Amino acid sequence: LDSVRARLEANSRADELRALNENLERLVEERTGKLLENEARFRAVFDKSPAIVALISLRDHRLVEVNAAWEAAFGIERAAAIGRTSADLGLWVDTE
Repeated sequence: LDSVRARLEANSRADELRALNENLERLVEERTGKLLENEARFRAVFDKSPAIVALISLRDHRLVEVNAAWEAAFGIERAAAIGRTSADLGLWVDTE
């Protein structure tokens, strides 16, 4: 009788863990979908903004991303700018 009870409890725990795992997988899928939607919205605003926008790494001051307005203003294509600093690209004027 005890072994039957133990098996039933183990099966019950396994069923509970399966249900929790399925719920967690559903939540991850939902949140991943929302994250992708938000990323697409940000990308659209970033790319279509008439303002010159660049994302720059705080650590090494390298360009991480630039928008079309930035490319037009500086005459440098995105592919040539990403990973480089503004100094590398000659965008700073030396006043000395």
